[in-house]
Amino acid sequence: MIFTKSKLWLLAAPVVLGGGIALAGAGGRHVMYSEGSDPTIGDTTKMTPQESLARSKQMSTQMTTTEARVATLAKRAETKKDMVMMNCVSDKLVQLRGYMAVGNNAAGAVEQAVQRGNDGERAHNLDRQIIVYQKVLVLGTEAEGCIGEDVSYVGKTRVDLEIDPSIPEEDPTIPKIPPIVDYRPPEGECPAA
Repeated sequence: MIFTKSKLWLLAAPVVLGGGIALAGAGGRHVMYSEGSDPTIGDTTKMTPQESLARSKQMSTQMTTTEARVATLAKRAETKKDMVMMNCVSDKLVQLRGYMAVGNNAAGAVEQAVQRGNDGERAHNLDRQIIVYQKVLVLGTEAEGCIGEDVSYVGKTRVDLEIDPSIPEEDPTIPKIPPIVDYRPPEGECPAA
C-alpha cells in the first residue's frame, strides 16, 4: 500500500496531538485565578504538607457546600412537581455524590500520606482530589442550569409610570375638527324676470 503525504499526516496527527497534550500537562498547573482563591492552583509536587492539607480541606468544604446546594435544588424541583427539573437535578446529585466519595477517599489518602511523609503519594492523591473537585463544581453549575430561570427569578414585575409634565394633555396626532357653525347666510333675492 502506498501512503501519500495527506494519509501519512492523518496517521501521525493523533500521535502529535497526544504528545502536545502530554507536554502541556507535564509543566504543572498554570494560574487560572488569583492565588489563594482557587485551591487547584500550583504544582502539587512543590507544595508543603501543610499547604496540601489546607487545600485538601478547602476543596472538601467547597464540595460539601456544593452538594448541599444541589440537594436543596432537588427538593425545590420535587416540591414544584416538575419531572424534567427533578430528573435533571437528581441525576446531577447522584453523579456528584459518587464524585464526593472518591474525593473524600482522596482527601483521606492525602492525610495518611502526610502522616507517613510520602510526598509522591501526597501529590498524587491531591491531584486526584483536584480533578474530582473540578468535576463537582461543574455538576453544581449544571444542576443550577437544570432549574433554569427560577434561579434568577426575583418576584413579580412592577411597572412604575412617570409622565413628563411638559407633554401636552391632548394628542397632537389627532386632527382638530373645526366647530360646527349654526349660521345661515341671509336669503338672497331673486332678480325679476
